Amino acid sequence: MNLSDMLSTDNEIQSIISKAFKGIGFSGGGNTGDEFRAYLSEYNKKFIDSDYFYKGETKFFHLSKLQNILSIINSKSIRFYDLNSSSDPNEYRYAAEAMGINPNLIEAMKKITYSFSFCPFSEVNNLDMWNKYGNTALVFEIKDDPTDWYNYHMSNIKYEVSESIHQ
Repeated sequence: MNLSDMLSTDNEIQSIISKAFKGIGFSGGGNTGDEFRAYLSEYNKKFIDSDYFYKGETKFFHLSKLQNILSIINSKSIRFYDLNSSSDPNEYRYAAEAMGINPNLIEAMKKITYSFSFCPFSEVNNLDMWNKYGNTALVFEIKDDPTDWYNYHMSNIKYEVSESIHQ
């Protein structure tokens, strides 16, 4: 059986995606020939039953240079940066390559995907983090309900591709 036969119906596509990304809500998708596409929901609450919905503590810290922390305080805003500005150049690339995404698409996605990195406050004494990411910490707490978020998602970083995605 070739890929076209396997992906011949929306039900089959939904079944494959549901197994690979258990619990994630999708807002749409489809297939053309040997390719299929799926669109993640913009509503964070659609991720609640998945491994991609953050369920931990809500007090965090962001490490950076003193100059950058002062800029955040003075501007009274936290800026999200595209993934090309990340201190980890492989931030998106690792997972995308593991899923076989075209390198040109990876670079395009890094330009339109924005992030802000921070850690749970319980990790504030982790010296490896301080040595790698900065000498000053901004401590903050998220008070609003993440199930109300639209077009914002928060998750723990995944350092390995899950077995379900490989399958």
